[in-house]
Amino acid sequence: MRFPITPISKYLKYILGFAELLLGFRVLLMFLEANAVAPIVELLYTVTDAIMVPFAGIFSDFILRNGSVIALGAFSAMVGYPIILYVFIELLHLVGKDDEPAAKK
Repeated sequence: MRFPITPISKYLKYILGFAELLLGFRVLLMFLEANAVAPIVELLYTVTDAIMVPFAGIFSDFILRNGSVIALGAFSAMVGYPIILYVFIELLHLVGKDDEPAAKK
């Protein structure tokens, strides 16, 4: 019995899109120097810190003269997660392939 691949990959893409959205907000708020003590900003930073754990330390954040921060760690997560998800979905497609049509030849 094979599991349906299409719904799994669809939901994984939704989760990826939501994570990308959160990381995009983080980049924007850091660039605009949002007050990190504000509850919503603190919540967003806490959630995205958990998302960025696998990519922590790859790049240091770039601080501009005016105090704005370009979050290169968040950018690396925004590039890395889609690559990881693409490879995972392709592996699911390989594992979930139906071998019966090849056996009928």
